[in-house]
Amino acid sequence: MLEFDPERANVKRTNAGNGTVIFAPQAPWQGFGMMASMLGRPFHIQLLDAEGQRLAFTAAPEQSVLEAALAAGLAPRRSCRNGSCRACLCRLELGQIAYRIDWPGLSAEEKAAGWILPCVAEARSDLNLRYE
Repeated sequence: MLEFDPERANVKRTNAGNGTVIFAPQAPWQGFGMMASMLGRPFHIQLLDAEGQRLAFTAAPEQSVLEAALAAGLAPRRSCRNGSCRACLCRLELGQIAYRIDWPGLSAEEKAAGWILPCVAEARSDLNLRYE
């Protein structure tokens, strides 16, 4: 289960009533900086953790999915943050991403099966992700 770390985040935690917990910055674009406002709207990410808890947060353009989760006060699995350790491995169920690096630590078969590395993946649309 992902843990919420309120000391790391200046976010509002809301229960959406359908089992989804939403983590959002206290002020619009807070933590996203000027770059996000120049590049476009933030992307909405829904994450289903291994225990079945559904979490929602936003990612600014050019922010990795892992950075966005951490900024929202979540504590997902992670280690290297450069795409080599595979600790953050999860499945992309819906949406599009782009990698910051040319060689993320995934095989062609894993990529085809929908596996991604959030530490080096940036959202290019709204996303649905699942940890197993």
